[in-house]
Amino acid sequence: MRAHGYTLRGMSSTQPQDDPLRRLLETGTDEEIVLVLAGRNPQAVADVLEDMPEAVRQRAFEALGTLSQARVLREIEDEDAREDVIEAIADDDLADILEAQRSDDAADLIDELPPERRERVLAEVEPERRAEIRELAGHDPETAGGIMQTELLRLAHGLTVSQAIEVVRREYSPRMGDLHDVWVVDDLGRVKGRVRSRQLLTTEPSARIGDIMVRDVLTVPVSMDQEDIADLVQDYDLTTVAVVDAGERLVGRIMVDDILDVVQEEATEDAALQAGTTPEDVHSRAVGLTVRARLPWLVATFAGGLVTIYLITSLEADLVKRVTLVPAVIPIIAGMSGNVGTQAASVTVRGIAVGEVDYGRVGKVIWKELSSGLVFAGFFGLLLYLYVLLVLPQLKAVDWLGHEPAWVALVPSVAILCTILSGAAMGTLVPLTLHRFGRDPAVASGPFITTMNDVVGISVLAVIVRLLLA
Repeated sequence: MRAHGYTLRGMSSTQPQDDPLRRLLETGTDEEIVLVLAGRNPQAVADVLEDMPEAVRQRAFEALGTLSQARVLREIEDEDAREDVIEAIADDDLADILEAQRSDDAADLIDELPPERRERVLAEVEPERRAEIRELAGHDPETAGGIMQTELLRLAHGLTVSQAIEVVRREYSPRMGDLHDVWVVDDLGRVKGRVRSRQLLTTEPSARIGDIMVRDVLTVPVSMDQEDIADLVQDYDLTTVAVVDAGERLVGRIMVDDILDVVQEEATEDAALQAGTTPEDVHSRAVGLTVRARLPWLVATFAGGLVTIYLITSLEADLVKRVTLVPAVIPIIAGMSGNVGTQAASVTVRGIAVGEVDYGRVGKVIWKELSSGLVFAGFFGLLLYLYVLLVLPQLKAVDWLGHEPAWVALVPSVAILCTILSGAAMGTLVPLTLHRFGRDPAVASGPFITTMNDVVGISVLAVIVRLLLA
């Protein structure tokens, strides 16, 4: 997630058209470009490159060294800019970038390539590294195996602190990034504990790692869903998470920055689904992808609208025959039930996403939403009753068609009461049901619930008319 308007190491995140840096990237030599970009934060460089014309972006990126390219490419979020940069990189240069990147970033990058180019690039990568990337790329991208990095340090519990520091110095690689935790394993590679990197610097050199390590270590299997891992990190305030295979052997670690990416990704996915589209549509500027992502939901909404039209036209003569007021209240009944349903769905989906809603407490969740719906229904039912009975006749002559006004005013009031309750029920039960059957509950809100509430609202109104004005 990118903040705007701040200044990072002398570089503003908002680059005006006459910015000196922009002019330098457009007209400067490769040496000048390297000098001005080399000391800057990779995210800041990525922000600048995203705003550049394609030709300037490519030239500036090519001027960077391989390690800088690897770091900057990781931070380029704009899909079009990222695609342009990757396409312009020669296969052998891209292979060098893969070898310089963290394993999880390399696996993500290789997944972005078309199959033919993927094989060409991997053929240029050192065999051991190639096998590592292939293994990571083979995991489901939304599991622990799909977001972990394999670069980490392992220590034997029998080492002294001074010996452990020598291991760190000898085996550390720049690809590892920040250490935070160093994992302590047994002879079979199973996690027995962890030590913070700062402990190695502040503890007596002769102390044993086994004596200072934290033994209560949380590990996750490679198959665990990334959303569940994000919940664990939030609950336990972790900076890194150890990933183990079926034999409980340490195979990777997940950093907190990867978890933040997961949180943002899941939030984007939920927001997109609630709006009736896809996460890819949110990030893409391609018209074709936008149409493909949104069209199915819009077709479903359109079909629901056709059902509503059919109900109104088939019932209108009968409704008007009984009292001309009834068709006029259709919009407010459908609108209120739709809003209540969408609110209930949003709260329920959010509760499921953050782990606040589980099936041990599902009864309380349903009761809370239905109780709230009952309060809303009673309040707005009373308001509508008073409006129809007391205010509406003063605005326009109402033809009650021989019915008692006080009795007729009950029709829209009872109808809005019933439809608000049904909206609250659907907004709560539909997401819970979808989640129960392994579907993303976010698809329940937005177009789906709104359209369903329209159909239910018209049907309920027709039933109430027949019951009260028969």
